[in-house]
Amino acid sequence: MKFINLEFSDETTFSLFKLYLFVKRKKNENSIENRKTRFPLAKLPFVPMKDVIRSMTVQERIKLAVSSYQMECFVELARIKATSYFISLKDQKSYIQLEVAGEMDCFVYLNEGRDDGSNHGKEVSKCSGNNLSQNIARVLVRIRNLFPSPNVILEFHTNKMMETSIKELLSSLDWKVLLIEGDQIEATDLDIIMNMANLKRKIMITVNNFPENFTHEKAFQFLDMEYHEAHWVRIENLFSLRNSHSVTLMLNHFNCSHLNQLICFWMESTHSMFRQLTIHMGNTASFLPDLIFKDVTYLTTSRRGFQEFVILSKSATCLEFPIAVISWIDSSFKMITTGLDGEYSKEHSILKLLSRKNELEKEIAKTGSRVPVEDRKDDLSNQPMISRKADLLKKIQDLNNQLKDLQVEFVDGNFVL
Repeated sequence: MKFINLEFSDETTFSLFKLYLFVKRKKNENSIENRKTRFPLAKLPFVPMKDVIRSMTVQERIKLAVSSYQMECFVELARIKATSYFISLKDQKSYIQLEVAGEMDCFVYLNEGRDDGSNHGKEVSKCSGNNLSQNIARVLVRIRNLFPSPNVILEFHTNKMMETSIKELLSSLDWKVLLIEGDQIEATDLDIIMNMANLKRKIMITVNNFPENFTHEKAFQFLDMEYHEAHWVRIENLFSLRNSHSVTLMLNHFNCSHLNQLICFWMESTHSMFRQLTIHMGNTASFLPDLIFKDVTYLTTSRRGFQEFVILSKSATCLEFPIAVISWIDSSFKMITTGLDGEYSKEHSILKLLSRKNELEKEIAKTGSRVPVEDRKDDLSNQPMISRKADLLKKIQDLNNQLKDLQVEFVDGNFVL
């Protein structure tokens, strides 16, 4: 086999190298020019441009929006809605987490973020101020214009907020859910939070220490409430509940007598107080039905595999959820309200019979105290009372027969279905 000698002079080698660079440069220029020609994004009609924008990731849409005012308008017009915004406030490590259905979450770091292609707040807000609360507000406003959503969730870490205050942040942000955790919280901050209460907002406070003797008239006027440290809560505070959805109290001073007060107040109330109430009574607390349901007409059932106690409001005709289902599971008292035509419609019918039976028995007790002694029972003047008592006994017997037909039993002083 013969080999061809391809040795070139230095001058020839240098000329070939320049030719290589020239060809490579031209190839790159042609490639870039071809891309520009085939994909002129800014010149596309809006309908195909909207489809292109919708095919992008959340981070790509944000980067496109900050590239120019024109692109920002196009992203806004694409109307891509966000599920929610989760804002975690930790001074220099604060960030906004953007959730869009069907896509990976996007993080916008307000100051120090990860170097992984994530967006940064200064880039999005076009500001370089040092005021964190103002920066967060500006970033949030601009992102919400791109991805509309009414659901803003704020998370405060009181141990990690040395440079900003809760007052500054809440005055700058419109929120729907507020989560607060840490060792403690100041009474002035709590007053600010409670004054913002309404039935469109939810709050969860899991700090370890509450201010001593704290109280506020609007503490139970949120839609959902969860207080981890609830020793400050008095049973009278729960009487202010009106049209709330969920209330959860963890550490507290309540006992069975307090629960009875709450049940009695709920039965007399002419407005809806809550849909679900959970009070953790502690591992050593005892369940005492006779004390909890003192002077209360109730029905016991085990339809869910555990014992439930069903009661009926005295204002059943004017309430949307006049039935309360009470249970005691793992030392937790739970009270759920429901409507008349739902799952507990049979219990509703039974409770009406029990309530009527209870009324008749009270009337008999009053009548019995006025019934004459044996040697005067033939006196014609006493006949109406005797006849009335006999009539009441007959009605009670009819009610007992109806209860029996509905499979209600009287066991150990309780009516059981």
